[in-house]
Amino acid sequence: MLDMASAKTCMTEHGMRMTPQRREILGFLCGNTEHPRIEDLTAHVRRTLPDISVSTIYKNVHELASIGLIQELAHHDGHRLDPRTDLHAHLHCHSCGRLMDVELEHETLLSLRESVGSLGGTLQTVDVTIEGTCPSCVARQENRA
Repeated sequence: MLDMASAKTCMTEHGMRMTPQRREILGFLCGNTEHPRIEDLTAHVRRTLPDISVSTIYKNVHELASIGLIQELAHHDGHRLDPRTDLHAHLHCHSCGRLMDVELEHETLLSLRESVGSLGGTLQTVDVTIEGTCPSCVARQENRA
């Protein structure tokens, strides 16, 4: 999971400084498991830096993603962010819209690497989204029945 100390180390290794904008962005994302939308991030950052532009936020998000600190998820309900960069999948709940992490089994990862490798490529990241219903919504539906 992303933490501020390792983020700062990674940024230094890539010749990036910890600016106030990046500190606010990373502060919001560190430990965040909710896969926030860029609008959620913008609202949070503007509490501390009210004059920050959306383009500055996007620029910093892209830079942090380019060095592997975060992932940008192009999702049908908006641009989402994921501070978890290891190989994993997501469950998108059709009922509440929540996006949850889903663990991939080691064998699945090996299979994906082999499939990409057989094409002559290398696997860097995987963005798998499973459409369904989250456990909370399933429980609510069962309680209504």
